[in-house]
Amino acid sequence: MYKISYNLILIAPIIVLLSACTGGRNEPPIDVSVTPFKAQISAAESPKDYIDQLGCLNCHGGATLPNELKTKAPDLSLAGSRFKPEYIFNYLLNPTQVRNHIGLSRMPNFGFDEREALALTHYLSSKRAVQHVQFPDFSDEGNVRLGEKEFNEQACSTCHMANGRGNNVISDLSNMGSKLNPEWMKQFIAAPAAFQKESIMPGFLYHFNTDSTALISSVDNAEEKIENLSAYLLSLEAPDHDEQLDKYETIKESNPEISVELGQIIYQAQNCSGCHQSNPDGEWKEMVAPDLMTIKSRINKSWLAEYVKKPHAVRPFGFYPGSGSRMPNFNLTEIEIENIVRFIYNEENNQKQNHIEAPSRFVSNKIKVLLDEKLPCLGCHSLGGQGGKIAPELANLSKRLNSDYLAAVVTDPAVAMPGTIMPKISMPENMRDQLIGYLLYNKDTVAEGKYLSLVDHPITLQDASLTPESIYLSKCAICHGEKGNANGFNAEYLATQPTKHADSSYMTRRPDDTLFDGVFAGGDILNRSHLMPAWGNALSNDEIKGLVTYMRGLCNCSPPKWSTDNKKLK
Repeated sequence: MYKISYNLILIAPIIVLLSACTGGRNEPPIDVSVTPFKAQISAAESPKDYIDQLGCLNCHGGATLPNELKTKAPDLSLAGSRFKPEYIFNYLLNPTQVRNHIGLSRMPNFGFDEREALALTHYLSSKRAVQHVQFPDFSDEGNVRLGEKEFNEQACSTCHMANGRGNNVISDLSNMGSKLNPEWMKQFIAAPAAFQKESIMPGFLYHFNTDSTALISSVDNAEEKIENLSAYLLSLEAPDHDEQLDKYETIKESNPEISVELGQIIYQAQNCSGCHQSNPDGEWKEMVAPDLMTIKSRINKSWLAEYVKKPHAVRPFGFYPGSGSRMPNFNLTEIEIENIVRFIYNEENNQKQNHIEAPSRFVSNKIKVLLDEKLPCLGCHSLGGQGGKIAPELANLSKRLNSDYLAAVVTDPAVAMPGTIMPKISMPENMRDQLIGYLLYNKDTVAEGKYLSLVDHPITLQDASLTPESIYLSKCAICHGEKGNANGFNAEYLATQPTKHADSSYMTRRPDDTLFDGVFAGGDILNRSHLMPAWGNALSNDEIKGLVTYMRGLCNCSPPKWSTDNKKLK
């Protein structure tokens, strides 16, 4: 899942911009009829090639080879130095192809709204270079006309287009004035290696001194050449530059509450660091999407083909509930879709699925009443327009899920979905079979799932450890809130307000035994909401005791004295 990605902001907007801008003013111009640079990119020859070049395993797990996308996608640890914020903002809203030398790799569309894009823009704009290189003082503005002459006389056009001239092998530089910060452009032209370890753009105008801390000019008038060439390229703006700038400024002024910190957590949640070199504060180590290797045993092939063609929200707020991770739209071609599906379903699954009888009208009505009044399913799932936003929609499951897998999930979620937070719900075998049949044959019409706002819903990034805090964040905070204030992202979709664990006036009246029972057996046993599931089959007694202690820390309160008698939970 994914991430701001490959073409977000040019890794080489001027990648070979001065690949031959090396001579002095009196030297003869280099022959521009040389064969254009051709990047060495292997064509996609197998289904695995499509998976590798698109970077699917960077989110779905299973990547064991070096991540090549890290060398193709822009290094976002310096994004604020390179790119104008209005460019970042508008690109996030509408990613387009920038570079032409990176195979099938591309920046997908995460469907960010304007406030989400603004938050990410704030975070990326805060990432500025700390230079350890002494650059010349490029203080002059340069001459646009002389810069254009430099571009046309030298071999810059061998790999780039600008204002309709050149070869669009690497990238078109025609909109550089709308994208790049002037200071960074001049420094990059002077010393590409100071910014990109594996840059294919050579630096001919300057070379490093022996300790690589200062630049020494390699040609006469090197500083002037850079200033003129930069002036020319920066004069080339997108036709809608003023409109994009106005849009960015308007959204920024209208949303002063949007912060760098929010942008950081969105960046982490979308696993942008899976494809981009990033600062440590932008990384989140957990897997953000299902394992591709197990999909064929769970998901129907025809549904998956339609899904990758037009992704939508299956889990409205993240693979890890509360994380907000999304499956972006890669705008795949039919050939790409075919090869992705072929890779996943490398062997046709011809195993006959067990037949499950359609429930009678009486049984259907019975299960519906149980879902409405007894079972906790609709605390996490939605059905018929009601229910939580933690887990997938339950309508039309037969189109998406293998029927045997659905039966396995209802029977024992932890076995069927290793790592899931879904607890096993104890029920008579007959009721379980009737529930499976009801879900399998339910044909409710549902609108295409939409992701929840990353701004309006609190994001929780938990880890896989089993401390009381991490268990609370992964299983409780999605409804009860990170600090126990009953403001988790799913709370507003529940018919009953979750318990406020930070409310000392309430919690001091509840014995530890009562809190334990509520976690172990669910809300129904305490005459609270049946939507609170029982965690007794998913958590050990010691883990639940740890949760009770953790909740006492949230309210900073003790149980009633009559309930303790100086005894601890046994």
